[in-house]
Formats: sequence, structure tokens, C-alpha cells
Amino acid sequence: MFSSVNNASTAPARVFWGLQNRAGLDSRKTKRPLQPPERQREAPKVLRLLREMPRLQLQGVLYRCIQDPNTNVPCYQLLLPQSLQKEAFTCCHDKMGHFAAEKTLKTLQTNYYWPHMATDVQKWCSECQPCTLRKRPGMSAVGLTPVVASYPLELITMDFLSLEAAVGSFQNIMVLTDHFTKFAWAAATRDQTAATTVRVMWQQVIQYVGCPSRFHSDQGPNFEAAVVKQLCDLYGCKKSHTTPYHPEGNGLTERFNRTLLAMLGTLVDEKKQRWADYLSEMLHAYNNTVHSSTGYTPSYLMFGRHVRTPLDVMLGYPVDQQNTVGLEEWIGRHHERLHYAYKRADRVANLY
Repeated sequence: MFSSVNNASTAPARVFWGLQNRAGLDSRKTKRPLQPPERQREAPKVLRLLREMPRLQLQGVLYRCIQDPNTNVPCYQLLLPQSLQKEAFTCCHDKMGHFAAEKTLKTLQTNYYWPHMATDVQKWCSECQPCTLRKRPGMSAVGLTPVVASYPLELITMDFLSLEAAVGSFQNIMVLTDHFTKFAWAAATRDQTAATTVRVMWQQVIQYVGCPSRFHSDQGPNFEAAVVKQLCDLYGCKKSHTTPYHPEGNGLTERFNRTLLAMLGTLVDEKKQRWADYLSEMLHAYNNTVHSSTGYTPSYLMFGRHVRTPLDVMLGYPVDQQNTVGLEEWIGRHHERLHYAYKRADRVANLY
């Protein structure tokens, strides 16, 4: 796929120095600004790069250094040449759940930059055939009672989805979502029994990230069974449920259900009978895409780090941004970043 990455990755550096020469700039001399007549002769994308020049850093390849609003620390965006821009979009859109332009743009901006990126992403998303054919306009939630969570694993909501039977006789998905981070788990199941419910709660959540403070669901008999209560008692978790005839009280899970169904809807026809095989890929895409109600990826809020994607590996990103530090200093920085992220995510969530 990225067969010419090694050559292409040095292209931004050549472009940068070419721009300096065209603009009459020399890195060994004082950089003078372009005069108006000179600016008029430059192409818009050239001018955009020239305006970014104070932020550009050369480290074998060209990076744009910015202050990350999510972590409040400097970060580097790799400047992508035009030959790699569409392929980067494909990796962050087609292979990450076909999210809308805003989310796709934020995913790209985590590590990459090029002039007029937002315009390009909007155009490519509008031309994406699976998005056009499969996705419906979003439905606004009406009359939902806000549920408040202040930290990860304070509240886990859960529900079942019923789908057409897949290969392996799977016809259900049990979904669980962390209310604070929006991190989601999902497991394909053959039934919706209490035994299956307990198994998924244990394997997907408790065994994976520990014991949450509370599980929340509707009043389905599988969720209200004695064995579920026994599991919660054993691991010190409270169990709550929605009020009768108002399952929308489980609003976060309902929203994730719609998102997951839309993502599964983008599968081509020959893959739909094997939707269970692609469930983990859909979850990976969802958990590593910026969530609109927090401004962060669910994965970052849950684990405190950005996942390194196949695109990052192919393009040789990220640049080494940190000096070697001791364990205690690393833990201190980690706590600092998470504290900043939690406060910011809470502020953003309160706007909704």
C-alpha cells in the first residue's frame, strides 16, 4: 500500500526548503517576510505553508509543532505530501468505521497536517459511496435524563442488540459503555440469557479493566437475574436499572447502538454474513476516534495514551518527542496529562 513511503516521507522536507528558496529565505540568515507583490505570485497552498513556517521543525522529515489542546503539551504533526494525503484519509476513514468529516478530520489531525486539510476531508467524505448509501441522518435524543459520571468506571451501561444471524449462529451483540470516557465493549452472542450476560460482564469489563462502581441497564430479565446480582455483589459493584417503559434512560448505550449499527451497515454485502468477525475492528475504530461529547478518544481517556495505528507505523510516526525519564517522573507526567484531560472532558461534556 504505501510502497513509496521512504521516498515520500522526505518530500515535505524538500518542499520546505524549496519554499524557502522561492521566498528568498535562507535558514542561515535572518528570515524576512514576503512583500505584497511576492505574496501575490505565490500559490495559496504555498502561502499557507509559509505562514506555518515558525511552527515547522526538520528532524529528518518535516513536522509541524503545535500545543496539543487535549494534553496541553507540545506535539508534532507530520506534514504529508500530496501523494500520501488521500491514502492517509482512506486509512483514517474507510478503515476506521466511515465516521463523518468532523471525526475523520480530528483523527487525522492527531498526527498529521497539510494545508486545507479540512476542505479536502469534507470533500472526500461527501464522495464516499458507503457513507452515502448506508448512513441515515442522525436522530436527536428527546427528553433524555442526563446521567452524570465523574471518573472512568464509575458507571457502565449495558444493553443487547439483535441482528440477522451471522456465520457461527451469532445473532446478538451485548454492548457495554463507560459513561465517563465513552469507551465501549461489545461481544457477539448466540443468546441473551443471564448466563451469557454474566460471562460478558466478567470477560469484557471486570477481567479487562477491573471492577466498575456501578452497572446500569434496562429491566430485561437477563439483566435483573439473581446471577447478575451475585456477580455484582462478589465484585463490589452496584446494579441499577431504567424506569419501566423508559429504556431511553440508558441513553449513552442507545447512542452507541446506533453508531455501531451504522458502522456495520458500511460493510460490503459479502461481509455482512460474517459481521461478527468484524466487530473487534469496529470497536477499535470507535474507541480510537475523537468523541464529540468529550473532545478526546475513548481510548485516551481510559488508558492515558494515544494508540499507534498501522498508518503511523507505515509513515514512521511518531517522532521521538520525549527524553528518557525515570519511572517516577513518567508516572508524574502521566497523572498530570490525565488530570488535565479529565477536567477538560468534563467541561466539554457539560456543554451537551
